[in-house]
Amino acid sequence: MVSGLAALWAMALIAAFFRQRGRDLVRLPQLARSFCSHFGGFGGAALRDSLIGLLAAGAIVLCWYGIGSLIESLLDRLAPAPPPHPCWRSALNCAWGAGATSLLWFFLGLLHLYTRTAAVAALGVGGWLFVRAVLHNRHRRRGREPWTAFARALLLLTAIPLLLAAIASLAPPVAKDALLYHIALPKAFLALHALAGVPCNVAQYYALGAEMNGVWAMLLGRAVSLRAGEAAFGCTEFAYLPVLLLAVYGWLRRRGRSRSAALLPAALLACVPTMYASASSGYNDAALALYLALAVIFAAQWWRGLSFRDAAALGTALGFALQVKLLAIFLIVPLLVLFLFRLRQAEAAALRSGRPARKAGSTAMSAAKEGEGGFAGLQPGESQDSKPGALAPPATERSKHPLPAADSLAQALRSALLAVGVAVVLAAPWYVRNWARTGNPVFPFYMNILGGHAPGWDAPRSFLDQMLNARYGGYPKTPWDYLVVPFRASLAAQAEIPRDFDGVLGISFLFGLPLLWIAIRRRRLEPEEKIAAALAGAFFLFWLFSSEQLRYLLPALPALALALGASAACLGRRVRLLLAATAVPGILVIAAWFCRQAPLPVVVGAEPVSAYLKRKVDHYAMYEAANRTLPADALVWLINLRGDTYYLQRAYFYDFRIEDYTLVSWVRASGTMEELRDRVRRAGITHVLARTDVLCDYARSPVVDENRPPEENARKFEMLRSFLLQGAVLRREGPFVLVRVD
Repeated sequence: MVSGLAALWAMALIAAFFRQRGRDLVRLPQLARSFCSHFGGFGGAALRDSLIGLLAAGAIVLCWYGIGSLIESLLDRLAPAPPPHPCWRSALNCAWGAGATSLLWFFLGLLHLYTRTAAVAALGVGGWLFVRAVLHNRHRRRGREPWTAFARALLLLTAIPLLLAAIASLAPPVAKDALLYHIALPKAFLALHALAGVPCNVAQYYALGAEMNGVWAMLLGRAVSLRAGEAAFGCTEFAYLPVLLLAVYGWLRRRGRSRSAALLPAALLACVPTMYASASSGYNDAALALYLALAVIFAAQWWRGLSFRDAAALGTALGFALQVKLLAIFLIVPLLVLFLFRLRQAEAAALRSGRPARKAGSTAMSAAKEGEGGFAGLQPGESQDSKPGALAPPATERSKHPLPAADSLAQALRSALLAVGVAVVLAAPWYVRNWARTGNPVFPFYMNILGGHAPGWDAPRSFLDQMLNARYGGYPKTPWDYLVVPFRASLAAQAEIPRDFDGVLGISFLFGLPLLWIAIRRRRLEPEEKIAAALAGAFFLFWLFSSEQLRYLLPALPALALALGASAACLGRRVRLLLAATAVPGILVIAAWFCRQAPLPVVVGAEPVSAYLKRKVDHYAMYEAANRTLPADALVWLINLRGDTYYLQRAYFYDFRIEDYTLVSWVRASGTMEELRDRVRRAGITHVLARTDVLCDYARSPVVDENRPPEENARKFEMLRSFLLQGAVLRREGPFVLVRVD
């Protein structure tokens, strides 16, 4: 009955999803033909640079493993743990190592040590630690589980998006936010050899934990060429995605799940088109998803056993997540609620027991054994759910010596405080530095509450930025709009369209929600899986009432995928097959996006870098002209060019995010054209590079204010138009114009 209804539900969702995919799936044959047309000739230097970037990123990942093994050994000192599954240990080592090296490069930046010598030295130390960790962790595995046809199919579903994303990550950066700050800021830091201020770019006040590893990669790659440094940066940022999938797979294998049951959630994540787009574009969403997934996993394990080790690992994951992006605060409130519920449960047990408490330290070992035990009794080749519907043994069978109730309360309180303390210590460097620079630890956010100040940003711009973020998902919103968000985000979302969430999620998670509800009603889920589902739901609610940009929802997906995989496993083989089938449309969308971008020709040298950038960045030809013709001391005012200064080789001035803010302010404050030009000259600006299609369209121009008289609007509009189009125009191409300020 369940499988039949699930099949109907899957077919309905697939049909609805395909009806909305006119921009990609319908055009897939045409995009494939266009993809092939970009191959012409062969460039050995370009292929060399791509391979150097790949090797540099691979070497950094090996260093992550080696450095992370030290952190794992420190955590093991808190409580002994049974030998984990190799995939789980590898994922943890890489995740901890990436967070630690990110912090290392933060402090090296403060010391003005962004040098090639420091990069090579860090690589040498990390390589030595990798060899040491591999030799230390060698162990034999017996009774390997055979590969089933379903497991092989899931592996293929996971591998295809990873391969396409890896190729795209090696191409020259073209994504909007990458050119704005993800790679633009590391480029500026390397020019200064330090983590120093960058003019106009307010994103320098963000936490840039993932980008710090990109700085390391660029230093290594640039030993060969600038292009190799770009490839190394992109591939290093991509590396967070396979580590995330390995963590999901390894944790389920450690819990005794079969290979196919562990691969299913990983496949669901890999087939999310926006996850592919983020990982292949140099963004940090996969890094944030990795650390928040680990935080959810260790929070669930802590709930079971109140282990100090799990608490410390939870704090480590949360601290590293806050290093990557402030968005991690969406999980902090749900985790605090989880802590309070668990403390209340321990307190109630203590009151019922009525026995005096012993010292919590005397029972730490038994708590650790309970928290780490899990399915450790299974042999490596055995599987907890080798049969459909099989469940984990209950908690009473896992530990024959549970903590006394009063000791449990003390253990819960101390371990919760340990988790909070570790998170604060690891995340503090970025936010303390921000506080010292601006007066607001989370600047440029929450200025209406915490204040703060910095050049190029103030309260009015912060308010306008909030209004821009409110556009995602549509604005204004009614209660009905909020209710249908799961359906709209899964079925009708479109990339690069703010009202349609600026991304594509796919139908797998919407398909799995009824399965999750059925599994919970039948009491077929373990506490860990219920906690994962609850924390994912809480993250979704915070996202729902903030900026509904689909990329910001990605960190909630790993926890939800774990819960959906467990739900499908306990409902039978057919349901698991259907859940896997719903991921296939996502792969088709990814293939369409890959063909549209066509990064492979430029990666292997079959297409010149300049030609690739001209077809992917509208104004790249104007940047080429500015780099070639403008004097070295020119100061270029960029207007409505997304602030992507990465390819501009001249000094610049622009407005962050609110790209026409200064222009509109100066036009409205100027009485004549000469007064406007005088303001521009006093700012030291020698040239203006602008996109004029919106600025010079009276119906859309930001200088036109409906609250002002029509005569004044017409005069101000004509002043703006004359300033941009009737001065000393050096170059004009489409909507773009390059003007000299006489």
